[in-house]
Amino acid sequence: MNRTDTILVGLSLFIFLASPFFPTVLYKMAFTNMIVPGLLLLVLLYLVKKSPIGSVTVLLAIMSLFIEYRYRVLATSIPRSVDPPAEYEKQLAAAPPIMPDELHPPPRRPTDNRVT
Repeated sequence: MNRTDTILVGLSLFIFLASPFFPTVLYKMAFTNMIVPGLLLLVLLYLVKKSPIGSVTVLLAIMSLFIEYRYRVLATSIPRSVDPPAEYEKQLAAAPPIMPDELHPPPRRPTDNRVT
């Protein structure tokens, strides 16, 4: 490895390890428009010609930044509380009638206490 490869590997390792600690505002400014990803792609294409080993590590560093950005977007959009699953007996309860004279047949229970 020459000096350029060593510098790119070190820089990529730093970006990879520091990506969880960058502020969210930086990710929003960088990845909500198409200018910064386009510039990163141009830099990557230049580095493929200049240093193949370094370009692979830079690609991994860019991917770690993008994955961290997507993680933060999903972490803010998914609700934290999830309802517990309904119990079996609650699922067997009769549905409320839609019409006043509507009747529901009783649910069939499994034989021998088996549920298939």
